[in-house]
Amino acid sequence: MPEMAGSTHIGQRELNEDCFCADAGLGLAVVADGMGGHNHGEVASAIVVDTLRREARNGAALDDAIRESHSEVKRGADTGLGGEGMGSAVVAAAFDGHDYEVCWIGDCRAYLWDGELVQVTRDHSYVEKLLSRGAMTWEEAQGSSVRNMITQAVGVSPDEELDVGCARGTLGAGQELLLCSDGLNDVLSGQAIAQILSGGGSLRERAAQLVDAAVQAGGRDNVTALLVAPDAGAPASSRPPAVSIARLDGSVEYFSSAGDSIFAALEDARPAQLADADRTSVHVAPRVTARPKGAEPGPAAAAPPRKKRRAAPGFVSSLVQGLVIGTLVIALLAAANWYLG
Repeated sequence: MPEMAGSTHIGQRELNEDCFCADAGLGLAVVADGMGGHNHGEVASAIVVDTLRREARNGAALDDAIRESHSEVKRGADTGLGGEGMGSAVVAAAFDGHDYEVCWIGDCRAYLWDGELVQVTRDHSYVEKLLSRGAMTWEEAQGSSVRNMITQAVGVSPDEELDVGCARGTLGAGQELLLCSDGLNDVLSGQAIAQILSGGGSLRERAAQLVDAAVQAGGRDNVTALLVAPDAGAPASSRPPAVSIARLDGSVEYFSSAGDSIFAALEDARPAQLADADRTSVHVAPRVTARPKGAEPGPAAAAPPRKKRRAAPGFVSSLVQGLVIGTLVIALLAAANWYLG
């Protein structure tokens, strides 16, 4: 039976719209991030968690349980339990012994920790679409004004467009699973999260440390972290496919949906400015290749030569950049449904 523990904080919001479940007996871990504000996002996230717990007791598959929660949130809005337009992002893990399935909608995330922080889930977001196609750099993603625009949401997306993401693996000796709302990874870099996870202490203590670190860094959003560890009899296990890998030395590597390494960067452990603490500051660096644990780092590859170009005046550059981004966002909004999480 896995061990689980979680922690949550309201941040600087009026309500905590996050909700989580850590039920080791059911083998179920859930983090839901409600949206809707005065339209009762906290009701939506609670409906999601309650539905997943109920469906787990009934033996339902996790992806089917999330689809059922989608219907339940809509029914709740229709019957006055919540507000029209309420919804939720969610990430959940269901365990069968040491084997697990992770399913998600939106931008709540699952990470595997084994000495490196491996992002397992791929956000349903506008920025992620650009990242995965190599159309946006990691640095641009962290500073994007539309980074919280998600393309899927429980209770909001049309039924026929709901796309539940799924990943499977085995939680082995020396590994832990981290589920979190975006209030954590929006503020703390992968390196900062890895430093806390590597620092020792119980699951409950480190979950609380993660949440406290996000709050102390000035995070404005609700923040939730839930950790899962295998029991003492867990076998050795490999990793599931990675979306990104963050390391204690500050390097991060990002992968396409096909598993190809798209680019690497070096990230700061703390936001550059406290007043803008929902951003993670990164510096593009020569490509960092993955290496076996315990291996000595090799020499860094030389950065490719870059053509010099004349820098545009700050105002003009910002104006042009804003017009381009604004035009693109308007075009996308006209073509599809987008949700702010």
